[in-house]
Amino acid sequence: MMQGGDGEGSRDNAIARLLSCTDPGTLLHTLVHAGLSDLGARAGAVYLVQDDGWLRLAAAIGVEPHLLEGRRLLPPDHDLPVAQVVRTHQPVYVPTEAEHQAFPSVVEMKSGNVSFAAMPLLVDDRCLGAIFIGLDRPWAFSEADRAALFAMTAVCAHRLEHLLAFDRAGGPPDGRAVRLLDARNRAARLELAMSATATGSFDWEFAAGTLIWDERLCRIFGLDPGDFDERFETFLDAVHPDDVPLVESAIAEAIESRGEYRAVCRIVRTDGAIRWVDAKGRVITDAGGRPMRMVGVTFDCTEQRLRDEREEAHQRTRRARERFTLRITRALSQASTVDEVVQVMTGTALPALGADALVVHLGDGGQLRLAGAAGYGEGARERLRTLDRSARSPMNRALANGTPLFFEHPAAYAAAFPDTVADPEPDHQAWAVLPLTAADRPVGTCLIAFRRPRGFTPEDRTQYTALAGILAQSLARARLFDQERRRMTELQRVMLPRRLPELPGLATAARYLPGSEGMEVGGDWYDVLPLPDGRVGLVIGDVQGHSTRAAAVMGQLRIALRAYAAEGHDPATLMTRTNRLLCGLDTELFATCCYVELDPADGSARVVRAGHPHPLLLDPDGDAAELEVTGGLPLGLDAAEEYAVSRIVLPPGALLLLHTDGLVESRDKEYGDAVEDLLVLLRHWACSPDGDGHVGPSGQRHAVQRLADRVAAPAAARRAREDDIALLLVRRTPDPDAAPPVAADWRIAAGDLRALADARRDLRRQLTAWGLPSLARDAELLAAELMSNAVLHAGGDVELNARLDGDVLRVEVLDSSRHRPRLMPEGGGLDGEDGVEDGRVPVSGRGVRLVDAYAERWGWEPLGDRKAVWFELRDGDGRG
Repeated sequence: MMQGGDGEGSRDNAIARLLSCTDPGTLLHTLVHAGLSDLGARAGAVYLVQDDGWLRLAAAIGVEPHLLEGRRLLPPDHDLPVAQVVRTHQPVYVPTEAEHQAFPSVVEMKSGNVSFAAMPLLVDDRCLGAIFIGLDRPWAFSEADRAALFAMTAVCAHRLEHLLAFDRAGGPPDGRAVRLLDARNRAARLELAMSATATGSFDWEFAAGTLIWDERLCRIFGLDPGDFDERFETFLDAVHPDDVPLVESAIAEAIESRGEYRAVCRIVRTDGAIRWVDAKGRVITDAGGRPMRMVGVTFDCTEQRLRDEREEAHQRTRRARERFTLRITRALSQASTVDEVVQVMTGTALPALGADALVVHLGDGGQLRLAGAAGYGEGARERLRTLDRSARSPMNRALANGTPLFFEHPAAYAAAFPDTVADPEPDHQAWAVLPLTAADRPVGTCLIAFRRPRGFTPEDRTQYTALAGILAQSLARARLFDQERRRMTELQRVMLPRRLPELPGLATAARYLPGSEGMEVGGDWYDVLPLPDGRVGLVIGDVQGHSTRAAAVMGQLRIALRAYAAEGHDPATLMTRTNRLLCGLDTELFATCCYVELDPADGSARVVRAGHPHPLLLDPDGDAAELEVTGGLPLGLDAAEEYAVSRIVLPPGALLLLHTDGLVESRDKEYGDAVEDLLVLLRHWACSPDGDGHVGPSGQRHAVQRLADRVAAPAAARRAREDDIALLLVRRTPDPDAAPPVAADWRIAAGDLRALADARRDLRRQLTAWGLPSLARDAELLAAELMSNAVLHAGGDVELNARLDGDVLRVEVLDSSRHRPRLMPEGGGLDGEDGVEDGRVPVSGRGVRLVDAYAERWGWEPLGDRKAVWFELRDGDGRG
């Protein structure tokens, strides 16, 4: 009779509870509770048979956890009663402690159980597992007790089989998950476990805290199945410390989502070996959706991981080689000169290859000449500067055979070349020597050195061979480019002045820098033209484009400007004629130009600008600024364009800078910022000892030369210059002992005829005072005619200027009219806009004819919204 419950009523109640269980987990726990309750037992446990025959603990109540260590997974031949009943399919009853000796493991557990029973879970002839029940007092196990135990275990076994059978027949998805992941069906478990080599299964029960591993999984972790204590902490201890957070995060996410678990991590086996495992599992819930356990499989993926890592490393290396080849090919394709090709090799290829030194030689007749090197001292460079093609060296052998040479350590190098003229550097340990050939013709060699011994894999050798081909093609192209560029640059320089003339009262300097991009030369030019009467013409210009056509047009313009200046044309006429010439040429090119006619004696200058950058002026006091000079269209655009003249004065010590736009235009700086930088440079120079305007003429010339170098230096340092650069510096350095200029000027207010008469009289007196009585009458007459025209027809104030330069008297009349004076045709009337009006002949026409008849030279200049009409007379008798 059962004394722990209510007899048959209690048993029936327990059986009813078993039959109502809807999942295997709840069923097993109910069996243990029912057995304990009905028998008044103190402890109980259920073991289930795994697919490999081992028994694992599925549920336990009233057993101290430490007593289960080492007994959560039992081999089929274990001496515990549960293993025996699984083998024999027969129950075991031990009513007193005296009978424990038949089961040593029970004695070792020292559980305090006085009596116990073990019952098989049978379904027909199949045993699904066993239940163990322990009591703390002797118990005879009556027939009624045995019948009750048999009934409950039979119901439990059949219910468990029913749940699994229901799942196989197409039950709910949770039932299939129970069968596959809860490992109740041995066939499914076997399929999971044997799906790949070294795959084991696990079952982690959250409530009991037990983690069951099958034998395969124990072996994966380096454990004997009997030594695993089925504690979750033991598993975490085996995980590599760096991967523990990853595993814990994956577990927490799976439990929270009641879904899949997946983690790939490292484990540290008991023998210290580190392995990679790939674990997959699923969280199983009870009928209420509460997480109960996690079951799954673990695969030792170390070998696969190593294969993947090797393949990934191989792919990374392959991609790196491809990127290197593409980067070098792109960089070399953009390199135009030999220097640029060598820069690509030393700046890009050398670090990418992990090399420490590189030297490139180019073939030159019977010699190899150094084209560039990196990682070599000056002494080594000097030694490698020229190599005879007949000498014994790695470079000559590689070039002769047409195949690269590789030396992985100094001994290999020494064995191949014991007495070479190209001895290696002491700190170099490995070398690759590449022959450079293009179109079956030798171009040169490239030697790459390493400071450590290294091996050259077949892939390395292929890469170096490909690099040699690319480098050879680039150097062959660059040599042709350099040769052609030297010819074109020489052509450009031939068209420029070989040297500037030395002029009294002026210090000059010029610089020309060809563009560094492209092979064709440009059309920048400069010139200094000595003019009659001591004046000087300063020219700076820039023809559109970079080509031989641009250089040819530049030469034509330079010659034309010199010719027009030699003819004595004023600046406006000179620029107008040059513009018409370019418009008449068979070319679509245009040009910009700035022309300055400077008188060193008094510093007066007339400036004409055709679309060109403004000149820069540095005053003697150190202030620098752009000169806002009125400008016209570039030359070659409109044959009817007329150019205004601006008048400036350069005080003694002042400096004028004319330049082309290449000096201040670049990709990395705004035009205005570049001009301001140039002005700052001029101001700093003015404060330096070189800027002292009181040194002698020779010192001034040297100072201006040094300034020209400083002005050109930033542009010369640019790696890429898109445009040519020309600059012309002129500093006024008058002789302090020279006589002051002889000049006088008068102003006549608009419509003031009395002032006009006074100016005529004053001019005559001034010329007499200058010792020019023979010129006084003619000068007074011609000036009166011009001033009369200005007062009567132009309106506004009129200026009269007289200047004596040697024996030449120059008189100018300035007014506010922009109309061009024209000669009156023979027979009356003026030719052009000032012709006969209403039958009357304008007086202005006769006045211009008088000037044309009596003056040595005459002309006019537009001055923006004003004009100047001038004439010159020469004192044939001398002063007296």
